[in-house]
Amino acid sequence: IYHKTEYRDRRDHFAFYTVNDTIDGYDTDRDAFIGLYNGFHNPQAVLNGKAANSFADGWSPIASHYKEITLAAGESKTLVFILGYVEMPVAEKFEADGKTINKVKSNAMIEKYNTPEKVAAGLAELRETWDKLLGILNVDTPDDKVNRMVNIWN
Repeated sequence: IYHKTEYRDRRDHFAFYTVNDTIDGYDTDRDAFIGLYNGFHNPQAVLNGKAANSFADGWSPIASHYKEITLAAGESKTLVFILGYVEMPVAEKFEADGKTINKVKSNAMIEKYNTPEKVAAGLAELRETWDKLLGILNVDTPDDKVNRMVNIWN
């Protein structure tokens, strides 16, 4: 699912939502997904047990994948859902037809994180980045609260 906006100055980006398996349906229109008299606590698509395959045109977009999965006793299945954001120069946002989103950057992100192993590696890399950044300063005082404040929240 790709979402683009052409509203005012926000023309240099788009968002995407994908899963590393085939889907059985989708919704992008909030009213179709939630229903007329429902809320986020009881969306109509969930109550119906299927997606409406709705397409949002204009206001109130959402991104929802519908996937039917049948598991045997003791069986498990891991899916990777990716929600992404891409910025690019306005002149490069679309393909030659001027309508289709240029998906080069989003496809690269999807490829980078499309398996549980790649997600784990990405999280390890992120953890290492934050450890390096936050590990620059480390204090050891008699007050545990000061240590926590400076060493964790600096």
